[in-house]
Amino acid sequence: MRYLLLACCLLFVAPTFAQATKEGDTIPLPAAISSNFYEYSGLAKYNNELLLLPQFKKCTGSDSLYSISLEDVRKYRTEKTPVTAYKSYSLTNLGEIYNKLSAEWEGFEAIAVNGNQVWLTVETHDGNPNCYVLTGIIDGNKIVLDPQNVLALKRPYDCDNMGFECLTYFDKHLLALYEDNASLVQPYGYWIDPVNNQTSKINMPRLYFRITDICADKEYIYGINYYFGGKDDYKCYAAGKEKAIREAIPNLPERLEGNDITFARIVRCHLGDGNGEWEEVMRIRSTKTNWEGMVQYDKGFLLISDANNFNPKILVTQLVYFE
Repeated sequence: MRYLLLACCLLFVAPTFAQATKEGDTIPLPAAISSNFYEYSGLAKYNNELLLLPQFKKCTGSDSLYSISLEDVRKYRTEKTPVTAYKSYSLTNLGEIYNKLSAEWEGFEAIAVNGNQVWLTVETHDGNPNCYVLTGIIDGNKIVLDPQNVLALKRPYDCDNMGFECLTYFDKHLLALYEDNASLVQPYGYWIDPVNNQTSKINMPRLYFRITDICADKEYIYGINYYFGGKDDYKCYAAGKEKAIREAIPNLPERLEGNDITFARIVRCHLGDGNGEWEEVMRIRSTKTNWEGMVQYDKGFLLISDANNFNPKILVTQLVYFE
């Protein structure tokens, strides 16, 4: 599989534009876990459950991940039966890890699962050279994190509020991608052997704007390509690059600078055809809610927003199915 990944290098985005923007099908979460307080940062599938990863900008020592049944998701989509049940998984040893990293800690950003193994990425405050990957085991209603197994990932460069937003497991390895790779001469991700925590750089195709999560099957890496807009996003992701961006992504808004501008789509990188370029799968509705997590589901994808805790007008997380 690694030689397939190595094909993903030095190539620009080659999107297609046959589809209109998808509005998606919103699945309301149980009220107790739908608040913008959680600022969900990632999704993963575990058996027949959908795991929801809160960001936890500050940890209390009694923090939990949550899950809902994928069967309940199906029933809502087909019968509009409300999703009311959820489970909690306490994060054992998180307090110990947080105490070690508290001066750097910005919060969780991504989750990957294989069997009962779990990996979580931790973003750090601007100016810190590293972000981190934690590992744990699902044991009953607990996720037991290993305080001795904290893997540092060096930031490619430092800009406003960036970290390793993307993590997925396939071919017995983890792939971690930085939130922005278009600013690098040669974009890359980290290819991680979770058995011995050995990391190597893997070249990736250039992708303008942010990539906020990924998932994978046997053929593709899929990603959320998102532009939040506003002064900070424009500075980090668009300033000085507009010509190249518009050549790579046609049919964008007339302007990219402004708080009212957002853009979102799902893209994929083909791992088996030898060219490895990102291509557009679909454009999706874009709001100031930050699409932060994704999993493949049914014939499409489930995406979750962080609900933007800093915007008092947005009070409820959005879990949305796009096909």
